[in-house]
Amino acid sequence: MGVRIAITGGIAEGKTTVLRLFESLGGQTISSDAIVATLLRPGTDLWQQLRKEFGETIITATGELDRERLAQLAFGDPFMRRRLNRLLHPAAFNAIQPYLEGEASAAPLFIEVPLLIEVCLQNWFDRIIVVQATPALQQARLLARGIAPSLARQMLRSQLPTRAKVPFADWVVRTHCSLDEVERQVRRIWASIGR
Repeated sequence: MGVRIAITGGIAEGKTTVLRLFESLGGQTISSDAIVATLLRPGTDLWQQLRKEFGETIITATGELDRERLAQLAFGDPFMRRRLNRLLHPAAFNAIQPYLEGEASAAPLFIEVPLLIEVCLQNWFDRIIVVQATPALQQARLLARGIAPSLARQMLRSQLPTRAKVPFADWVVRTHCSLDEVERQVRRIWASIGR
């Protein structure tokens, strides 16, 4: 019976990189970001709900969700963020839940869950990995993605600091180092997981 392991942390801390490294070692992986991207495709139920809740300003000329505009609304106003989370979190959890309730295979299952602690999902998992970088590196990574400095600051300020997630961790992967060092940390965790 494989273990179910959550990978969590703040924005731009390297969760996806860590998830891919576990996949390369033979772990089963699920990205909640990829699941949410599927849920947000034009015409889906969630897309319709967001359009109704936030209006046409979050829809591009081609019918796609304007994620940057939605982020500006959500991270600029706590009330708007709560409205977004009220729609987004249940939909994402409902999509992930079958993986958590299904029969586990022999290989460990790693699921990237950015807001694991914030939405109290830690009890659904056997183990927790917290991915941590420095706030300065998070900001630099957001800017490198083309996010405006003011929005990057709002995004970082609105999140639970990763240091508050560390007490929940079975392991911490620090990503403010070389990729080789991140890979070494992941390999150490992989070796310690009972398979």
